[in-house]
Amino acid sequence: METGEIIPTEGNGVVGIILINGKLLIDLRNMSNQMHLWEFPGGGIEKGETAASTLKREIEEEVGIKVKKMEWLGVKNQAVHWGHTEFEHYFLITEIEGQPFPNSPREVKEVRWVYPEELKEILNLGWRVTDGMFLLTRKLDKYKEVYSSLKDRDQRPELGFEYFAYSETVKTGRKKEKLNQQQVFHEEETELKKILSKRKGRFLEIGPGYGRLTEIILKKAKTIDLLEVNPDFRALLIKRFGHRVNFLEGVAEKFRADKKYNTILCAETIENIKDIYAFVANVRFALSKGGVFILTLDNTESSSKINRDNFRKLYGASTTGHYRKITLKSLSNLLRDSGFKFSINEIGHKYVPLPARQRKLLIPKPKNKKDTYVFLITCTVYEE
Repeated sequence: METGEIIPTEGNGVVGIILINGKLLIDLRNMSNQMHLWEFPGGGIEKGETAASTLKREIEEEVGIKVKKMEWLGVKNQAVHWGHTEFEHYFLITEIEGQPFPNSPREVKEVRWVYPEELKEILNLGWRVTDGMFLLTRKLDKYKEVYSSLKDRDQRPELGFEYFAYSETVKTGRKKEKLNQQQVFHEEETELKKILSKRKGRFLEIGPGYGRLTEIILKKAKTIDLLEVNPDFRALLIKRFGHRVNFLEGVAEKFRADKKYNTILCAETIENIKDIYAFVANVRFALSKGGVFILTLDNTESSSKINRDNFRKLYGASTTGHYRKITLKSLSNLLRDSGFKFSINEIGHKYVPLPARQRKLLIPKPKNKKDTYVFLITCTVYEE
């Protein structure tokens, strides 16, 4: 995958994992806020640069060496501050010219070659080392134990999305999914089409993912604003819809909108938002007068959801760390307290059985063959 196809690069960053003769190069940052952290070298992408050209420039400026051979590993989101999302490209560098030294004393105090296992003993280790080691494990399994140790020490706060959205998670995620997604979403999409076909004006979609609903909206709208922090999904959406999609900066709890929206859509997403109270308040602020907020909520007590969860537990399939089971009652109370009036449409979903070769597995079978799978909630603000 070419780095230029992933996300627009200007204003984001690059990180270089220099691995030569079994050792990694790390540098001690000389920062004005006194956070002297050991990091992998890298820096910000400037106007007119690609991720690759930025990496070569930053490596030479910081540690005085030339990059001769490198390989792109992936991209991740980095949201240290609410309301700001930054993407960083990670590269593996296996051949250099010259000997590294602190070429920019204002930024770098010291450079050091270390064996990967030595990272576990360094207390003031920067976040990019942890993230870089994760990406390195995807190429070299032997570093998984080192990464696991660093991950246990990671003190970064959870935000309202998959904090680490590493490149190609879209591809690997689809391979892990065992349910027939088209069948699962068919009834939901049918109902959403009825509502969206009547809407006009500005649209904002939160958590569009692959763009299955984005495509429906763009059949009648010229453009749409999207809030999506996974760089893989951003890449896919740009490839599918080009200039017709515009990405907002920020996270669900605090995104930057310089306009009001007639329709805000949040499907299959609210269960993954950490601070739902802040999110709902943010949505209300972004709605125009007479605007509609449309969202879906999993019915975690449905037969299909119970069977899916049992299936994932048995296979050890990954589930988003902050996925939560939100009840319809608690969400209704929150919407009501936030000044919304709403209607609820119960969407039934036919039970999706396990494949024939897996039916002998010890998974509790659901009692009902069809029940409410998801709640489709349409909200408007009470007129004052």
